[in-house]
Amino acid sequence: MAKMPERSERLVEATDVIRQMWTGKQVAHQGKYYNVNARLYDRPEKTIPLLMAANGPKAMRRAGQYADGLVTDPKTWKEHQG
Repeated sequence: MAKMPERSERLVEATDVIRQMWTGKQVAHQGKYYNVNARLYDRPEKTIPLLMAANGPKAMRRAGQYADGLVTDPKTWKEHQG
């Protein structure tokens, strides 16, 4: 199983690939974790918000940088909002 820093890097890279795919253009991505050469022909009509789940300060910061929204529980939100 991947360690947390690697999982975080994979999530950030995947987020970038997803956003590129949603454009409907050909995506040629050669990344650290993913290699993609594809096009999404049936793309969404409207922009779909990309949400990330997080339950600690580092993960919440990552969600704020790379996602359009945060999924967390009320206790975690009260402890770490800022």
